[in-house]
Amino acid sequence: MNKQNLLLSFSIAQSYKDLKLMEAIKNYLNNLSIDFDDVVNLGFYKSKTDNKSDMINLNVTKTEFISQVLVPFFQKMVWVSKKEIDFIDWVSILKLKELGLHHSKEGVLMIDRLLNQMNNNRLSTGIRLKVDRDLLLRDLKVMLESDSNYEPNAEGKIVIKSSGKLLKKGIPIRVLILDGKGNNLKELESINACGTYLGISHDTVRVRLNDGKPIKFNSMLVYVKKK
Repeated sequence: MNKQNLLLSFSIAQSYKDLKLMEAIKNYLNNLSIDFDDVVNLGFYKSKTDNKSDMINLNVTKTEFISQVLVPFFQKMVWVSKKEIDFIDWVSILKLKELGLHHSKEGVLMIDRLLNQMNNNRLSTGIRLKVDRDLLLRDLKVMLESDSNYEPNAEGKIVIKSSGKLLKKGIPIRVLILDGKGNNLKELESINACGTYLGISHDTVRVRLNDGKPIKFNSMLVYVKKK
């Protein structure tokens, strides 16, 4: 993972036999806010061995939806497992990113410390080096209470204070998925979202946007096009 371009996402993976359940979860999350249009997507992963191993993945990559909708939604939940701590650390990484601290050496080190003890790394059988959580939380508190690593210059552009460089904010490329006759089957907000929906990498989406070759999806051939 490139910390300078840290992308936080929310995802759930299930067996393809749970398609109806995943579609219901997708619709529920999409309806949590009227300010965002269809930002929760489903991706399908075809097994190379047998149909029983086919997977479906729900994915959200839009940062604004995560911070404004998903985080408040989950903060109201009652957690009954160690996933609550993972969620807290995930939100902390989001806050570090919002402050632009993932552009600094100290911020990258803090993110590494958080990642180093998330998920199965919290278990006694975890292979990564264990961390002193009390010390981690104290250091994290100090960092989150520090000033933002972003500041506007005289021209109103955003400067990354730790490097002195301008913040480059790319405009997401909306992608259309078309059938063989050119009919629009789906519109996605970004190349990453398109890759998730089709169950392929975003690099493959970029290549197909350039060469125009078809992509096999759900036993049919589809094409991708920039909107």
